[in-house]
Amino acid sequence: MARITRTWLVDEEQAKVIARLADSLNVNHSRLVRYLLTFALREIAEGRLVLRTRPARYEVIDNE
Repeated sequence: MARITRTWLVDEEQAKVIARLADSLNVNHSRLVRYLLTFALREIAEGRLVLRTRPARYEVIDNE
């Protein structure tokens, strides 16, 4: 499997929880994040996890 490096913004507490959990399991932090992301994406794809959304629209404001 090809891997790419991405930067995702998480809050400080999320990063700490991930680090603590990975350390307690003695696993690589990135590997834990990949596992959790794979799990969540599969749950969404299979309809067991539903993400609520709302429409959002951005537009460029002309300063002229």
